[in-house]
Amino acid sequence: MSELNYRKSGEILVPDLELSKTRPLGKYGRIRRDFLRTHRQVTWNAMISAGSLSSHLSEIDGTAREQIERVTAQLAQRSGVDAAMKKRDQMGWVQAMNSLKTQAEEQVIREMILA
Repeated sequence: MSELNYRKSGEILVPDLELSKTRPLGKYGRIRRDFLRTHRQVTWNAMISAGSLSSHLSEIDGTAREQIERVTAQLAQRSGVDAAMKKRDQMGWVQAMNSLKTQAEEQVIREMILA
């Protein structure tokens, strides 16, 4: 554990605290956080004690986003949802892509976040 440094402000010693530069937690990191807190108490407490929870949640969030993009692209290729369809039927393409993204999210959340 690191030692705190203090600076004097009038008659009071104020600790020199520096906030870590972390980006906000995304959707998938929040889902993982809630899952760990609710269903994996031992893991939750161990990660908090070790100070690794924040980095774990950040890593899960980034990896889940990448995986969802990759799976969505694979599903789109298999389903024939491509640029030609986008030109031909924009609303149909948007509808199909939203459906494929939802499928990819469900798969990634089930396999990676809720595991």
